[in-house]
Amino acid sequence: DAAFRMERSGIRITSDSIGKILMDSRPTRGGERTRSVVVGVLKDYHTHSLRDPIRPVSIGLRPFSLKYLYLRLGDGDLDETIALVKRTWEELLPQRPFDSVFMEDQLNEFFYDREQQLGRMFTIFAILAIAVACLGLSD
Repeated sequence: DAAFRMERSGIRITSDSIGKILMDSRPTRGGERTRSVVVGVLKDYHTHSLRDPIRPVSIGLRPFSLKYLYLRLGDGDLDETIALVKRTWEELLPQRPFDSVFMEDQLNEFFYDREQQLGRMFTIFAILAIAVACLGLSD
């Protein structure tokens, strides 16, 4: 069973929490507290590098500041599905340009490209160290 614990407040959110209202402890600029309805609970997943511990995360929808839409696509024609999403986006939000990227690509670029570069540098320095050691052995 997926569970979410808000560390500061000690609130534990489980699938039994669906439909319940949460009040944000911090007021908005207008002084009001944000009300959120729990609509789902996900199993733990990494939002950062796989080497980092899994942390609590909440995903909210603010209709007036919609910038991103995350979709889980099933098997099928990806090009056709993306075209449908693009048409729907352009109907609902014509003032915002549509751009699609795969989260897997962004995560790889953001978290793992640097690690791969570091690995390549380590390999180069290891080869150089072995070469220098071999030069010392040949004397």
